[in-house]
Amino acid sequence: MPYTGHTITIPAGLGGLVFDRNPDQVPITHLTEARNVVIDRGAWRKAPGAATFGSAITGAPAIRAILDWRPTSAVQKLLVYAGDGTVYKDDGAGDLDAVTLVSGLSTTARGQWVTAGAEAAGNARKAVLFTGADQPQVLAGDGATMAAVTEPAADWATDKPVGGVVHQGRLVAFAGHRIYLSSATDHEKFVTGGLQFAIFPGVGERVQAAVTFQGRLYLWKYPQGIFWLDDSDVNSANWAIRPLSFALGCAPSPKAVLPMANDVLFWSADGRLHLLSAVQETAGEGVGTSDLSGALALQQFLAETVALGALSQMDAVWYGAEQTACFALPRFGTSLNTVLLLLNFEGRARNEGVKPTWLDFARVEALALRKEADQVERPLFGDHQGVVRKLFQAARSVDGVGYVGQYATPDTDFGFADASLGPKRKNFDALEVVSLSTGAWTATVEVWIDGRRTQTLQFGQGSGGAVLGSTFVLGTAVLGAAGVAQRRRRLTGNGRRLRLVGANAAAGEDFWIAGHRVSFRVAGEEERAD
Repeated sequence: MPYTGHTITIPAGLGGLVFDRNPDQVPITHLTEARNVVIDRGAWRKAPGAATFGSAITGAPAIRAILDWRPTSAVQKLLVYAGDGTVYKDDGAGDLDAVTLVSGLSTTARGQWVTAGAEAAGNARKAVLFTGADQPQVLAGDGATMAAVTEPAADWATDKPVGGVVHQGRLVAFAGHRIYLSSATDHEKFVTGGLQFAIFPGVGERVQAAVTFQGRLYLWKYPQGIFWLDDSDVNSANWAIRPLSFALGCAPSPKAVLPMANDVLFWSADGRLHLLSAVQETAGEGVGTSDLSGALALQQFLAETVALGALSQMDAVWYGAEQTACFALPRFGTSLNTVLLLLNFEGRARNEGVKPTWLDFARVEALALRKEADQVERPLFGDHQGVVRKLFQAARSVDGVGYVGQYATPDTDFGFADASLGPKRKNFDALEVVSLSTGAWTATVEVWIDGRRTQTLQFGQGSGGAVLGSTFVLGTAVLGAAGVAQRRRRLTGNGRRLRLVGANAAAGEDFWIAGHRVSFRVAGEEERAD
């Protein structure tokens, strides 16, 4: 006998985390929880894990800043600035402290690496470390030592630069209310052939971050002020600083500003995310228009999850291969960097929105990208105990230890499918979970009806073997039972609203959810006390 009730699909993968407290304002395509979850090819998936890279630094100091150093096409090393005030270089095989490049630096600063040098043919590439507490330190090529820049600006005797960026063939450093441009022929000389510009000293406390975007140098001050360098004239004497916004600035970190493929994402001093393109379009006046975290209904999540008063210790990378911005952030109530916010921009080409999710399975003190054998740059991170790990590894574990991957659908009355269903009570009959096969394990789905958990169901995620995608390596893996798995379970209970919470916490186990189908019969619209 055919089923005479309603079967309605709750889609997956079209949206990420939304933290709006009004359930009627959360799109059914989104999630109200997305912990250790990623958006993977139009579906919600348990986030890939992390695996140790090489050996830990002796003494287990916190890692402050990392650089994948490639001075030539034949050399690849990892440079690590650690909390013991030392910069280490690995041996190319993962021995992180194989070479001590310099010691005696600040033990509390965060640090920012900039790749510079190669000013002319035959000149070595140079890795430059800015800490805000020391003179900028320079490594030339694959050398064995680092030293301070040869000609620092006189101001740096008392006001050390906090960061830098290469722009139009010069290394630009910033300290206080000024920027300092090196000689175009030597990135260590900020006196001979150098330039300086004051950046509206009456605005903000200091220049905090800078990026080059679409050929223009943009400068952020903390807590207010965004400016740009007008260097369009061939004569540098005619260059000038132009204001973009006096209302917005950035958080107190040079990592608060992140260049992406075709835009710049930045954190304002009050802990909100903005896009530079939106600030440009409104000539710096449309603060609300540029507020991405507000548009994503993410601000409440940030306020409750992130220690917004400790953003000075944040780090960030743009993971281009997955079109994802990654932000390591301090956790609310602890100030430890245990929140990794992911903003997936991959669907924007299809007019889809940005999809936020977050990870909390590791303490991420420093982030960087490292080019791997397939020439793709992938994120890695340093922790608080001298360990570097590769992120987004196929095994769903951190060095073999499991973590909870959890998603939650909105609390829906199914009015999104038919407005007349909203006020009606439903007799729930069945739940079907549509998933992409990942392995011979299960995902748990809790069923919540009108705010009460009524059932906990188990859904298999397919058979073993590698699944075509990120875990399948051509020529080495065996293709398992890849495909779509549809498993149906009986539901019991009656109510107006339903919410689903899916999870898996076992090491090495995965879920990959493509959708949910809920079957129910309308019970009526009568009033009933809860």
